[in-house]
Formats: sequence, C-alpha cells, structure tokens
Amino acid sequence: MLSTKLIKPSSPTRSHLRTLKLSPIDQLFTYTVKPSAICYYSADSSNSSRSEDVARRNRLETSLSETLTRFYTLAGGYIKDSHSVDCNDEGVEYLEAKVEGQLSQLLSRRDEMIYQLVRLSGGESTSPVASIQIGVRIHHIVVDGFTAASFVSAWATASRVGIGKLIFRLSA
Repeated sequence: MLSTKLIKPSSPTRSHLRTLKLSPIDQLFTYTVKPSAICYYSADSSNSSRSEDVARRNRLETSLSETLTRFYTLAGGYIKDSHSVDCNDEGVEYLEAKVEGQLSQLLSRRDEMIYQLVRLSGGESTSPVASIQIGVRIHHIVVDGFTAASFVSAWATASRVGIGKLIFRLSA
C-alpha cells in the first residue's frame, strides 16, 4: 500500500446545497459503504520514469478533488435519522497500491476492500496489471448508476485534459 488518505473537494459546497433529502424510494436502500477510490499501479515502471509516475498520481488526486466539487454528494455523509446526505465536504477515501503480477493474483487474495470493490463476473482475468487501474466504490443511496458512470467519466476527463474541459449536457 502506497498511501491512504481523504481527498476533499477543491472548492467548498455552497451552503444552500449542503443537505440533500432522499426520495422515499432512495430511503429504502440500506447505506453500508463509504464512497472510495482505489488505484493500483504496476510495479513494472520500465515504460515511465519515477517523476512521470509521481506526476500521474498527483494529477489523479487533483482531478478527483476538482471532480468532487461538481459531484458534491459523494464527498459527504449519509444521515440515517433524517434520510439525507450531508454534503459536508468530508471527502472520499483514496487508496494507492503498487502491485506485481496478474490481476487474478491480486483479486485472489480476498482482501476485504479489494473483494468488495472489484468482483469478477464469470471468468478470471489473466491480464497483467496495467500501468494504472482505478476502482470506485459508490453506494446507490448516494447516486444512481448513470450518475456514478458520469462521475467516473468526468474524473477521467478532468485527469486527462483538465476540469475546465468538462461539458455537462442535460437532456429534457
């Protein structure tokens, strides 16, 4: 494990957006996990220099912080008694690990965090661990599937080209 930390939004959530009341349907879900992101890096760094690796890791952290500003519910906490999300900018858990070997070897360890985060459906992957692999754990009570996919896409875009290049298109 390289590091474990909380990544907070780059800008504070506006006061009128601090509390998000859940719909009656969303209240039926049981909240069991805190949102988190986990990054695995290949131990084989022959394709990039140490400074490039550090720059890439810093860019992922910075872009996550910037993206959380736009997806502020993810950086808060669920309040069971009031069936709401407190958008308090607490942040998300961010884990980094460096690994060697095949992805199937990593997943076969049955580490609780890894097991909850990534579940293989069907067969096992025998691919080597890529330069970077990112997993995200988000509970449905906080966001739906579309929003979760939009968050991952926005984070990837922000990491690649900057948060200013994000375009949100809302369709009627």
